[in-house]
Amino acid sequence: MQHEKSKLGLLDRRSVLLGTAGLASMAPAAAYSKSTPASSDWTGVEDAASKAIDARLTSGTSVAVMKDGKLIYSKGFGLANLETQTPVTTQTVFRIGSVTKQFIAAMALVLQDQGVLSVDDPLSRYYPDFPRSNDIIIRQLATHTSGLGNYTELKNRRILERAEYTSEAYLSDVLQASDPLFIHEPGAFYRYSNTGYGLLGLVIEKVTGQAYKDVLDEYIFRPLNLRNTAVDNEFDVVPNRASGYAHNEERPGFIHAAFNSMTFPAAAGAMRSTAEDLCTWHSALLNHRLLKPETFENIMRAPAPLMNGEVYEYGFGLGLVERDGPFKGQKTLAHGGGIYGFKSHLRTFPEERVTVACIFNTYDSDKEVFAPAFDAIKNQAALSALAS
Repeated sequence: MQHEKSKLGLLDRRSVLLGTAGLASMAPAAAYSKSTPASSDWTGVEDAASKAIDARLTSGTSVAVMKDGKLIYSKGFGLANLETQTPVTTQTVFRIGSVTKQFIAAMALVLQDQGVLSVDDPLSRYYPDFPRSNDIIIRQLATHTSGLGNYTELKNRRILERAEYTSEAYLSDVLQASDPLFIHEPGAFYRYSNTGYGLLGLVIEKVTGQAYKDVLDEYIFRPLNLRNTAVDNEFDVVPNRASGYAHNEERPGFIHAAFNSMTFPAAAGAMRSTAEDLCTWHSALLNHRLLKPETFENIMRAPAPLMNGEVYEYGFGLGLVERDGPFKGQKTLAHGGGIYGFKSHLRTFPEERVTVACIFNTYDSDKEVFAPAFDAIKNQAALSALAS
């Protein structure tokens, strides 16, 4: 896609899987710890991570914990690559799937703070030819209340996700192909929608005249010193990149994860990062280093309004309340991600100022056998941090 010169040039930018059976058992159970205070007990985290690897639920995992803006725990477990026997370290880079959404949502709010758009603008202001675009506002794309369906549920997804898309083709061949395109009236309910976030990424491109990956790099990744974070491209050569795996259906062990072009998940889930960078990201949000305080507090972390006057506890790319597990009912700022070969979760307890990031390099979205082990690690990390 040819992009016109950025419309933000005069604004103040400162404000702004063929593995083999048995290889997993050769993985070092834990390695490369740093910044671990003696007063904290991380035994539960390390036991849970070792069990997940020993049970071959994942090839490797990375866990990082931040408290009051300081990294207090970071550790890699298992293998980033089974064929080369490369261990996971604190600097291992993983795809993060739908954790991408909170970066996209925050970028839309940066643009609002800059006066470039309003989250109450109708979609028709930017994409007038999109069906019912006059009935949808930008806020609804970010809060999953637009009424749009989910293009990742298309029956021919496995074919579509292998292709490379321009922004125009992504709009016409993927987003508008969602079936059904609408599942309820805009504003009526919360319903998770990758289609909505795909559109939000295109809105960012439309108002800036730049590819969304370049906008994120300019306004978020570089200013916040997120050195290992980027919109991923399967052709990129990335130092410390983890390979993604799935479970072998025919015999014990792993296989390479299914291929998909990163232009298919796009703004709904195409980023890569490290557990440490994800913690740094949440610290920047909490400390208002990116957004105006009132924008972060009153929009990004505010519940989504519904047309019946009620609200849903989801902000701009942020789940606001724990719905199950040991922290049920507790206020959080959280989002998970799942993409072929990778499972991620980023969660902050804002009142305690504790952030936990956890990433696996094994996952298959068609079968959820990873959840109990994954949840055990991230929950143990949170319990240890909250007790420290």
